[in-house]
Amino acid sequence: LAALKHHLTHRTMNLSVAVLLSFLCTAPASGRRLSREHLSKSAKSPDSPPDSGEGARSFGELETSSISGTYAMVLETGANLISALGVVDYDGDGHLSGSIRFNELDEDNSPERLLTTRDVTGTYSLESPGLGNQTFFLDGNADLAVPAGLLVTKAEGTNVHSLEGNFLFPSYTVPGALVRFTMTQRVSNFHTNSLNGNYALQIVGGANMGYGSGFINFDGVEGAGTFTGRLLGNAPEDEHERLLFETALTGTYEVEHHGFTTMQITFTDFPDFPVFPSTALIVHANGSQGLSLRGNFEVPSPVLAALGVPSLVRTQLDYLLTGPQPTGNFEVPSPVLAALGVPSLVTTQLDYLGPSEMTEVAKTQ
Repeated sequence: LAALKHHLTHRTMNLSVAVLLSFLCTAPASGRRLSREHLSKSAKSPDSPPDSGEGARSFGELETSSISGTYAMVLETGANLISALGVVDYDGDGHLSGSIRFNELDEDNSPERLLTTRDVTGTYSLESPGLGNQTFFLDGNADLAVPAGLLVTKAEGTNVHSLEGNFLFPSYTVPGALVRFTMTQRVSNFHTNSLNGNYALQIVGGANMGYGSGFINFDGVEGAGTFTGRLLGNAPEDEHERLLFETALTGTYEVEHHGFTTMQITFTDFPDFPVFPSTALIVHANGSQGLSLRGNFEVPSPVLAALGVPSLVRTQLDYLLTGPQPTGNFEVPSPVLAALGVPSLVTTQLDYLGPSEMTEVAKTQ
């Protein structure tokens, strides 16, 4: 383990390996301690059958076979430092396979981003109502086993629609950081016109340092599609002021059959900005119509990078039938948080509840 850690430190392997590996397992203050040795022994090889006996029993309606089909994976590490998007197939019999695209800080060329794609295989099981575990093997290598805990967050009957997960080892590239991910079941039968119409757009830069909201309208043309839109931005100008800006958006996009979407985004009113290449993944869909996407810029935020702060930019797109919904932010910092010397962006969200009569009825109930 020490030798492997030494090699990782000297970058003989891509950083995506390091994201998945760390050999510093923190114990809880009390309760049952899961040691590094216990976790390592629990990891099965990529070709091993799922556990039988007590470990694979069905408790209630859900069991290992309840996780079956294609799932979209969205992974985050640390305070918005690393992002990953993946598509993973579960066979319903305890085995998984897929591909994950990582977006990490290039430590040899900061603040640039390092982009890598890795194949994964693994095993999984559901051990209790809504609780389970899985093990990822990077590039099918049994020596690179990463155990993770699973929690079912949505199911219909015995079919699991979505899960939350976390790696049981901390991130290696972000010391001590938790690695979390979501898995959402959907088909893999997409094309460029799977994105068609208005989508609400949100972008988050760094550890909640920058924020933008707006909309994008996709033309839905097969092949190389185009889009237009608008963005309202709120970024730090210095320790005490926020930089508020507005820009039109234009660009091109393309969707491959697994739902990976590449976009070239131009901030039209900022000619000095580069074209921003972005990768996104369709997470929710209605058939082949993409309803929700999560993604990231492939280059750092020029505003945040100039301030020397973490500059990963994450994106979120949500399909709208009529136009953007009310979301936004305060144009001044929070006086309470600013007085404490902490990031003080305040974001807001408004959600429709129905006519006033419905609200009054709800109050009486």
